[in-house]
Amino acid sequence: MKLPLTITTAFLSILSFGQEIDSTVFYYQNGQIQFKYMVVNGNKNGPFNGYYENGELWSSGNYKKGILDGEFYTFTLEGGSLVCLRLNNGREECFG
Repeated sequence: MKLPLTITTAFLSILSFGQEIDSTVFYYQNGQIQFKYMVVNGNKNGPFNGYYENGELWSSGNYKKGILDGEFYTFTLEGGSLVCLRLNNGREECFG
């Protein structure tokens, strides 16, 4: 049985010591997921994934307090890695 979104959000808040946590998902008109990420206290925080309209992974990275942090990847429609960036608090460290 699926719980309503409001109950799920409240449960996550309790486990997170009162922090406001929301899961954000954007969809294409065809129903496929376009973007998916978490928002903690109003800032993107944690894993981020973007998808092509056919459902294939387009980009993957991590946010820390609203800023891209760590490795960030973009992929071709065929699934090959196109760009890899390593970010430290939003600043590019290397390009591959």
